[in-house]
Amino acid sequence: CSLYGSTEAEPVALQEYAALRDHWHEKVRTGNGLPAGRPVGTVQLRILQDSTGQALPLLTEKAFSSLCLPPGQTGEIVVSGPLVQKGYMNPEDDAETKIRVGDTVWHRTGDAGYCDADGVVWLMGRCSAKIQTQDKTLYPLAVEAAAALLPHTRRSALVRVRDKVLLAVEGEEIPEAQRESFMKEHSALDAIVFLPHIPVDSRHNSKVLYNELRTLCEQLF
Repeated sequence: CSLYGSTEAEPVALQEYAALRDHWHEKVRTGNGLPAGRPVGTVQLRILQDSTGQALPLLTEKAFSSLCLPPGQTGEIVVSGPLVQKGYMNPEDDAETKIRVGDTVWHRTGDAGYCDADGVVWLMGRCSAKIQTQDKTLYPLAVEAAAALLPHTRRSALVRVRDKVLLAVEGEEIPEAQRESFMKEHSALDAIVFLPHIPVDSRHNSKVLYNELRTLCEQLF
């Protein structure tokens, strides 16, 4: 099984291998994100309208409910419950990550996602990493999870370079026909760039260093 959570809220959702559905592969391939499973029993989870970087005041239940999105719509994942950290040592750090609704404290994960009609949470990447194009809001994991299904892909990252939306792929180049098919499926992309290595934080070997990646991509455009 796999767990979804964070330092402030662990675990949030659980996905068991036996519960995977065949049609989810197609959803991932076509840019619908990555399934994280259903919320664990101790966690309340809502999808909030994405207002990254904006602090929210003390809310009433009615006001909070008005900001929550229905199944199928992407926003910020927020959680509450006994395993959710209620605040930080420095209260100033709470402003953009905590929402107080009456006596309940909700933690803003900073992760974009949605719940499907069956209550499964789908991850779409970090809210702060979304890219706004002329036609739509593009969340990184929608493309990166699909790219993981391409042959020989070790890592990928969505990035904007000047006025272009690029998918950087760490791995071998794929045949042109396959590349064109992927670009057609993910029409917001301007190009796919194949690199021998995508720079990441050495402490985790997973967090992409986007400033360094942009510099690498700028040399190609």
